[in-house]
Amino acid sequence: MAALAVATVVLPRELAFARVLARGVAEHHPGSRVYACVLDPAPVEGGADEPGLTLVQAPRLGIPGYPSFAFRYDAEEQADGVVPFLLSHLGREHGVERVLFVTPRVWLRGSVAAVDEALQQAPAVLVPRRLGPPEDPFDPAERALRRSGPYDPGILGLRLDGETAPLLEAWGARARLFEARPGVRGQVTTPWPELLPSFLDGVRVLRDPRLGVSPWNADERASEIDAGDAALIHFEGLDSASLEAEARGKDRFRLDLGGPLEGQLSAFRERLEEAGHGRYRNLPWTFDRFRDLELGVPAAARKALQAVDPEARRWSDPYEVRSTDSFLAWLLEPLPFEGGSLNRTLLSLWESRPELIADYPDPCGEDQEAFVEHLKGYAGGDHAYSLDPRFLQGCGPGGAAGPGEARVQASSRRSLQPYEELTRGGQELLQRVDLARPGTLAPWLNEPVAGAAAPRPLLTRLAMHFHRLRLDLQRAYPDPLDRDQRPYAYWFASCAAADLGLAAELVEPVRRSLPAKSRLGLWLAERRSRRQTAGRTRAAEPPPSGPEPAPESRSLAADPGAAVSLPGVNLAGYLDEDSGQGQVARGSRRALQEAGVPVAEVPLDWMPELQVRGGRLQQPEGAPYPVTLLHATAAETLQELAKLPMAVAAGGYRVGYWYWELSYFPRELADRFAWLDEAFRPLATRPVRYVPPCAPAPAVPDLPRTELRRRAGLTEDRFTFFFCFDVLSIPERKNPFAALAALRQLVRRTDRPVELLLKVTRARFAPDLMAKLRR
Repeated sequence: MAALAVATVVLPRELAFARVLARGVAEHHPGSRVYACVLDPAPVEGGADEPGLTLVQAPRLGIPGYPSFAFRYDAEEQADGVVPFLLSHLGREHGVERVLFVTPRVWLRGSVAAVDEALQQAPAVLVPRRLGPPEDPFDPAERALRRSGPYDPGILGLRLDGETAPLLEAWGARARLFEARPGVRGQVTTPWPELLPSFLDGVRVLRDPRLGVSPWNADERASEIDAGDAALIHFEGLDSASLEAEARGKDRFRLDLGGPLEGQLSAFRERLEEAGHGRYRNLPWTFDRFRDLELGVPAAARKALQAVDPEARRWSDPYEVRSTDSFLAWLLEPLPFEGGSLNRTLLSLWESRPELIADYPDPCGEDQEAFVEHLKGYAGGDHAYSLDPRFLQGCGPGGAAGPGEARVQASSRRSLQPYEELTRGGQELLQRVDLARPGTLAPWLNEPVAGAAAPRPLLTRLAMHFHRLRLDLQRAYPDPLDRDQRPYAYWFASCAAADLGLAAELVEPVRRSLPAKSRLGLWLAERRSRRQTAGRTRAAEPPPSGPEPAPESRSLAADPGAAVSLPGVNLAGYLDEDSGQGQVARGSRRALQEAGVPVAEVPLDWMPELQVRGGRLQQPEGAPYPVTLLHATAAETLQELAKLPMAVAAGGYRVGYWYWELSYFPRELADRFAWLDEAFRPLATRPVRYVPPCAPAPAVPDLPRTELRRRAGLTEDRFTFFFCFDVLSIPERKNPFAALAALRQLVRRTDRPVELLLKVTRARFAPDLMAKLRR
């Protein structure tokens, strides 16, 4: 039977850790071998000289799109992310049957035969952080333990066979795209090992006090430490270059506060120095800088690539800098805003740091100068905000912009914002309260909020609740309790009932508090809308005869007949929704695919919390291409743009695919044009192209017509009219009652048998409407 293999992952500067591990294995398990995955494409000089140590270069593990993978994750995250690929590689290429994975900070100083024996019976072996709860119930250790997980993340035993192979494949797929866990180095990627007891039968938890000794449990294992019986010691929080303990915010578990582990740490450092740590500690990491440039890769650039192109569709090698469409050129491209320019590196940094969002809420507008000056204060340093000065060139007020490229926003205050998760209280309110029938909750929802700059118009608890939930409202009215109080109250009074499905009694208090002129304007607008709904409006403006040319500065062809070469399109829409908008978005996808244009799908109908990674919304396929086609209504444009990565929403070429059935466009939505490059004609400040929706022919079963009608519940001898609508799309716009009125007129005028098939989507949301239709 094959011997137990030991595996680890190291940076070039950590090769001494792999040597110490190999010496420990040779001492306590002669004949066994250590496999160290080196996170670098270049071989480390002298690395193969250690007996029993085999080095495996990470690019040879078969990770799809490895340059992109290496760029998107920093050293700590990448060390976690390669683990499932390394384990699969050992089983496939080296014939390893049982493996003990440990992080470099684990010192093997005794026999681990118990792990080998357990793996001969169990598919996986886990080591608990503690064998019992802390004595003090108020000890922060207990809370930290619940947050960090019950098992030591730096030690994992696994049997490599058909039972665990599918698990490693799924684990690797998630690690490659999203799931490398940021945080303390030495964690075996994601919470997956913690889930092994759920995924595999017979997982063994080894409650051996000699295994997994660490700062988490040194208090309960002092006797094993003092007697020298500890076999696996995990020095979690040890800096691999300086060999100094890092402060991780858990003073209870820091290595530099003395205690039972202090002597063991000193001995471990001595072993590392004997293994040549002084020679390796300053070795560079290839993936830390762009190729052919002395320019480091900032964390903001890694996060930008993760958000925009996680599947390496546009930039297969983001380290390459010579191409005209290199990722570095994209990061440094100046994006003009009113008053100056920012590049995508700065936008990505801002989006990834909550404290920057709080301190500089409008980085594209009035906070731009302060934001850029703040970053310049950290330039070239060793701080989370530090950037090479070259990433700051041309940014801020007066930043350079090419001729014809200036994009003036509707208002300097209305800046792009990252999409935030719905608040827990907001979700519960939406789920539990029928706002069309608030009942006894109406007085509470209508309570005026405190803190408004003026007593009138008033804003209610419900109005502020929706302002917190909807990003488009936050962008359009960023200061609702002061300078935006009146316009936001007007919006709530005029649009909330239709947009949010609110009962009139929840809108009326705000409406009554508006000035007389505003109330008169609302009355006139509603009267005009009723006339139009009743069919007394002027004829709609005919569609334009042809597309207007795009601005000369854009790369899209102005001639509709000319060939357009696109690297790809980000298709944002309700791609899984059973609705007209969803069908049109799917039609666009089909048309682009038929034209041979690559498509990255950006679903807008997913629950936001399902797409959050690392505290930020991330799209599964990113949005890597320079053109974004947005299938959303004008009212939804800002909210849905916020579901795109910041660097995409702020730049590139954005096309709004809008519908509007009425003959006029609401002026309160006119500012949406400022966020697009092509849009709707009547009030547009952008070019407009008339593009009929693509409607692929549905697949019809090969059955006789009579059978098809029978299955649909239709009568064979009647002529059938068909009408369909979605109750969430405002029934007054679709007007099913006009279809019924037309049918009644027809019945009076003909003897021919006729019938109307009425298909209502989401009928459960409108029981009163359905009852009226049935009557």
